[in-house]
Amino acid sequence: MNRHRPFRRGMSSLEVVFTAAIMLPVAGALLLLGAKMCGTLYQAIAALVAWPFL
Repeated sequence: MNRHRPFRRGMSSLEVVFTAAIMLPVAGALLLLGAKMCGTLYQAIAALVAWPFL
């Protein structure tokens, strides 16, 4: 039997748009939070290294 899939014109492009609309803000938030966490980690390591010299 030859079964044809339903004709879905434009569904793939809609999926790309929806995925980008969801993931871009999430990626931006992770970028900002990641930079803050790196700064906090740097301060913690610097405090541990400099503590004996205070």
